[in-house]
Amino acid sequence: MKKLYCLLFFVFILNSCGVNEEIAGESKSKSTTYTQKVEIDEVLTQLKNRNPELALFIESNPVSNLKAKSGKTDYYFDLKNVYAVKNDKNEAAYTIPLYIISEDQFNYLHRLSLEITPTHVDVKLVIIEGKDDGTLKYTAHPFNMYQKKNITSKTTEIECYCVTSVSDCTCHTTHASSGCDHPDVVTSCNCSGGPTGGGSYGTGTKTTWSGGSGSATSYTPSGSGVIFGLQKHFKTDFTIGPLLKYTIEQNVTYGKMLLDFLNEETSTPVNKAFVVEMLISMENGQFTTTKQVRNSIENFKYSQKSPFNVDLSTILDKPTLTESKKFIEVYKALSNSPEFKNLFLAIFENNEKHNVKFEIAEHVYKDDDPTKEEVNGITIGVPGSNDIKIKLSKQIFIAGTLKSQITIENAKTILHECIHAFLFIKKNNPSVGMDFIKTLNEAYPSADQQHDFMVNKMIPTMQKVLSEIRDSVTTESGRSEVENLTMHPTITPLTSTSWDWDEYYKSISLKGLEDTNGFIKEYPYPSDKFDFWDRYVKAGKTWLDKK
Repeated sequence: MKKLYCLLFFVFILNSCGVNEEIAGESKSKSTTYTQKVEIDEVLTQLKNRNPELALFIESNPVSNLKAKSGKTDYYFDLKNVYAVKNDKNEAAYTIPLYIISEDQFNYLHRLSLEITPTHVDVKLVIIEGKDDGTLKYTAHPFNMYQKKNITSKTTEIECYCVTSVSDCTCHTTHASSGCDHPDVVTSCNCSGGPTGGGSYGTGTKTTWSGGSGSATSYTPSGSGVIFGLQKHFKTDFTIGPLLKYTIEQNVTYGKMLLDFLNEETSTPVNKAFVVEMLISMENGQFTTTKQVRNSIENFKYSQKSPFNVDLSTILDKPTLTESKKFIEVYKALSNSPEFKNLFLAIFENNEKHNVKFEIAEHVYKDDDPTKEEVNGITIGVPGSNDIKIKLSKQIFIAGTLKSQITIENAKTILHECIHAFLFIKKNNPSVGMDFIKTLNEAYPSADQQHDFMVNKMIPTMQKVLSEIRDSVTTESGRSEVENLTMHPTITPLTSTSWDWDEYYKSISLKGLEDTNGFIKEYPYPSDKFDFWDRYVKAGKTWLDKK
């Protein structure tokens, strides 16, 4: 048993597949070791015969007492996540997650390790500390339930040599087609005084797995790694207390998603405030699925870059659908346009955000009435609230339908409906944009009047947004094709000009507004101007999605 203790393992598991590995650093023949989750009774039964006082102390202070804010100790044990590292001789060393509520312990995580033999019980308190380079430092200390304040004393510290390994996702192959998204993480430590070969003395080796794309904070995909990664982002702005630490370790996937969000979107004050709100919601048990967490994060991300607080949940719930993928592609491009985010600031002199929900329907009809003509999208009020719903037709995202559109046209359609949405908000909130009341002669416009307003007031703004996202919603080869076209403003006499992107943005912005007075006045039919407008629209549709 002593040999096993010299290679004591502390286990952090996201999803347990079972891990088999050889004991490292042994000159003699190696024995197979494996991690195994065990019931607390297995530990207590042995401990009661050798150290009944400690057994009673552990049993009497479960983490549920911490959650209920009851108990008279600073120590609380997670009795439902006890692991043993066993070998082929059926020897075992146990580790119990431990949460300490004293303020001087906020920057650490703790594990109680137990070696129980017929003759003695060897107890260590393992302190885990996150390092700036993403590694974890493990130190072992004597444990005394009555002398908490001495646990970090340097004079009693015992260094641990630790190695972290990540298992293959053999039991998650159906989820791992693009890589292992939830590997088993096992950290083994030798706390007998010094390293047994290789690695770094006193530090846990971080894995090659890292969260996010180009993440600023490296971390191991375990509860401890996520906690220390979040602490690195928050610094002194927010303290992750013991109950929240416990919550994160029980919901590692949720915590990892929030850490990835900060890695990808940066630690701005508003982003950190959002993550704190999410962590508190986690602590209160408000999330039950990863979908809820993901949707909350995505909705927040897009709301920060939109003129509205947006709800994309119904689309995010079906991420594999063609129409969902194309919508997200387009909306992501729009959200990267500064002009889109500030869409109404210059016109309406108001940047107060309101709630808009997006949906994709099989078919969409004018006025939301199936007896009327089919349209690309509509904007309607949500009964009983000031919220707005933008409903888009699935047909505009699907190739080969009568209403199929290229990507930049879909961006224009969404932009078009966003302007409708703000006009609905204007109706429901008369104090918004007072100068706009004068523009509309103090009357809320009908649908046709809204279109007239777009022609007269919004086309330059729409052109600016489309110019900012052009390269994200068109192909390089498609742009090359149209830029080599010769356009003809007039036929008789024949005049020629090069492709003009601003003219194209204006042309597709006017698409769908042909019945307005402003359009009819500028592009009467039949006329060279109407044909010129039509040729721009058709040329873009022909080429700009070309691969």
